[in-house]
Amino acid sequence: MEGISPTIKNKLEEVLLRCGPFKSDDELRRIFVDARISIWRDLLSQTTSSNQRVLAAIELLHDRYNDRQENALVLFLNVLSEQTSAEDICYRELVDLSRELARLQQAITVDPEKVSRLLRLAERELSMDNCEAALDLLHQAKQLKPEDSQITQRYNQIVLRKNIQNELRKTELDCEMRLASNSPHDAARVIYKNLEEILAISEIGLPVEVKNKILDLLRMGGVGGLYANDEWENVRLAMTDLYGYYRQPTHWLVRPVILLTERWLDIRRDIDIRGAIASLVALGDSLSAYRLADIYLRRHPTESFAIQQAINCLEQLLHKLFASSDKRLIRAQAAIEQGHFEIALENLDSLEEVYAPIEREFPTLLSGRDDFEDHKQRASKLREEALSLQSDYSQTERHSS
Repeated sequence: MEGISPTIKNKLEEVLLRCGPFKSDDELRRIFVDARISIWRDLLSQTTSSNQRVLAAIELLHDRYNDRQENALVLFLNVLSEQTSAEDICYRELVDLSRELARLQQAITVDPEKVSRLLRLAERELSMDNCEAALDLLHQAKQLKPEDSQITQRYNQIVLRKNIQNELRKTELDCEMRLASNSPHDAARVIYKNLEEILAISEIGLPVEVKNKILDLLRMGGVGGLYANDEWENVRLAMTDLYGYYRQPTHWLVRPVILLTERWLDIRRDIDIRGAIASLVALGDSLSAYRLADIYLRRHPTESFAIQQAINCLEQLLHKLFASSDKRLIRAQAAIEQGHFEIALENLDSLEEVYAPIEREFPTLLSGRDDFEDHKQRASKLREEALSLQSDYSQTERHSS
């Protein structure tokens, strides 16, 4: 019952402790065999002292009503007074308290406009995503109209919303912690599990189209690498559809669940890129491995793993590049010494085939490197030497003939 003054509350506690059946839990429960209050008998809590029983009983009964809108605490006081001798001082005190509380109930339950105002305020708070304030306002409305099932239903919906929002926040924190410890697979599993659990709650009322599209994405990415299976174009198209719902949400959960799905897909893509890089490195395709490592680094420019991965792939690429360049320079040198000038020039020309893909895709990667400049100078000198010796040889041939 809303509005019990501290004075009345203190009087209630004092009179009930002195005049009521609060010596034991069993003694109190026996009073509740009376049909007027028996519906609340099973709600009585187990306590260890008389004081606790009094407080628990007041807390239980003060805001409960039967289907005739009779207050449980008033009915309880009536039952106690009827079982007390009229000559006992407790009788008059119990009757007076019952009448006082009945007047209070009558004063606070005849204002339907107050209930409407509380409901409007609750919805306004909810529109600002302030669940705590909305629940507090709906609780007040429930106290005024406990028989209104729609208010109770709305209250339960917001409790569910609040719980889901808490779970989403916990999932985000858990995910970031796992990513910080370089465990993207664990982070993806955390989100995947949370999304499945949320989508399985039918009471939420998430639009079916949104739910089904997200489930399709989860199924698509739940097994194996999307990147390896070339499914990312399908993912992109599905997310484009979801962004349409995001821009004009028809349910409070639409945006959070789409953002969480997007986060999961980002992590899945990172996992697939990292897996593809490892495979390319194992296959010796150092240029493709570095290409993906560069993409990953641009996605995560401050991540230590991304930086080290790019460095490792670059070192492998350069090692392979200069090893191949060295072989051509050595073959060109040997061909010159043996007088095979055309073969020497062919090896030198093939250097462009080694450098061109890298210079075309990563124009600044090789410029300014001492080892690259050294190879270029060696190639230039060998070319000059090969052309000069070839010219001398041709002149000698003409003179001899």
